[in-house]
Amino acid sequence: SFHVDARTFVVIANAGDAATGSPSSGSLVVYEMLSAVLQERFRIDGLETGRIVDVAYFHLNSAEWLAIASNSTVPDTSGIIQTPKLLLYTWATSNCSASITCPVSFEHFSSLPIDMCESVTHFISAGRDLLIYGGERQLEVVTFASLAALSGTATAPAVNGVATFTDLSINLAQPNYRLLYSAGALEPHAGASFKVQVGLAEASILEAPAYGFASLGGSPFGNQPLIA
Repeated sequence: SFHVDARTFVVIANAGDAATGSPSSGSLVVYEMLSAVLQERFRIDGLETGRIVDVAYFHLNSAEWLAIASNSTVPDTSGIIQTPKLLLYTWATSNCSASITCPVSFEHFSSLPIDMCESVTHFISAGRDLLIYGGERQLEVVTFASLAALSGTATAPAVNGVATFTDLSINLAQPNYRLLYSAGALEPHAGASFKVQVGLAEASILEAPAYGFASLGGSPFGNQPLIA
């Protein structure tokens, strides 16, 4: 399961029917939980004629990702055992104006062949997203480069042991950020992890009356209306 802001999703992977020799019968379905009811939002059947055996979710670079372990162990209808592989699918939620109304649409990003692909696990190490996948004979690790960038003045004077940074910003909204601090000969120190979220406008402020406002009398509202 995973969350996109206030929305909750459940991913169900079906390995297919090995007894009938139908490796292409595997499927992956994304459901959304609405009022305690699961509603189907997205479905993939017969992923490259492989059997789906495991799936992992992660959020990176303002997009949602599914890593799917496809591992065929029986021949297809043509008598061919398909190459096991790790499949990467991405849903670019950042392209939507609002995540609450964004239609679920995962698109194929990459396929990584391997001798055996029985599982896939996502984890974060030293601030980097990693995938480890494979089987008992071989394991592979994939690392991802973040597109996030820190902007602003990254140096500040320390006054009584306290340095204040006033104009730092990060260009991507996602979790698990950490800042690394250094000062002269002191050992560098990484701060606690934190999440960056997209902010919403809360109010409009009338900076100056419009033309002709003064001739009509009155004054700006004391409490400005909220923007929905």
